[in-house]
Amino acid sequence: MEKLLRCRTIAFLLGITMFYTGCSEEEEDENPTINNNADAAIQTALNNGTSLEEILDSNSKTKLYGKTYEGGYIAYINESNRLVLICAAVDIADQVAFSDGGNFSLSASTSSNAGQGQSNTDKIIGELGSTGNVAALCNSFSTGGFSDWFLPSKTELGYFRSNVFKKELGNFPGGQTNAKYYWHSTIISCPEATQFVTGTQTCVSSANVRAARYSFY
Repeated sequence: MEKLLRCRTIAFLLGITMFYTGCSEEEEDENPTINNNADAAIQTALNNGTSLEEILDSNSKTKLYGKTYEGGYIAYINESNRLVLICAAVDIADQVAFSDGGNFSLSASTSSNAGQGQSNTDKIIGELGSTGNVAALCNSFSTGGFSDWFLPSKTELGYFRSNVFKKELGNFPGGQTNAKYYWHSTIISCPEATQFVTGTQTCVSSANVRAARYSFY
């Protein structure tokens, strides 16, 4: 009984930065009501302007995944360099080719790592141009007061899938059973896309586009 009462305590001061669940992550996972209340408290704190740094002082970064923030959903946080990866709230294109020019070879190397999507996007635009390709489409995208979007790297797109889509968030067409392929900016032998239901990586002729942006705290 003492454990249950302790775990049911959800205390937070909105707009001031304090919120406390009073139980471990394992105990929260055993009780959906506690988990939902804690999630709501964190989202409310973000909405009220509480900084990520203050929230992370008393919560693991995974508690912020899927929360709405700065034009989209938090998909990943790197606490070493304080980078926040944000997944746009909606697709910006449906079933489009990677480039209007068809098949192409990219001379510049692109990275699969998190934190490299912007660099990859710049390289693709440098070779394919500022229009007519999905990197340029992301680069010109603007929503929620932000215009610094890019085509995510392979790993970043994976975070979209695991930390937003798998939580049934993000307005992904097709949902958990019929979700689409999505382009990423990591090009090896050909432009690849990730199938969001299975996680399969493959070269395809068309796919959807979901943009990313970075924030720092």
